[in-house]
Amino acid sequence: MRIEMTGPEGVRVPMIGKPLKLPRTAVSYRLSPPHLGEHDGESRAAVGIPGAG
Repeated sequence: MRIEMTGPEGVRVPMIGKPLKLPRTAVSYRLSPPHLGEHDGESRAAVGIPGAG
């Protein structure tokens, strides 16, 4: 269940793969994981915290 993806800087990032593998459903990993804090502004804005953005 362990996979590796290439991140934005070209560094290999270890990740957890899909735990269930169904015979007629292909699994694809298209996006690398976000950087720590990458989406903080969007998350804060979604819950109405002032100064977010």
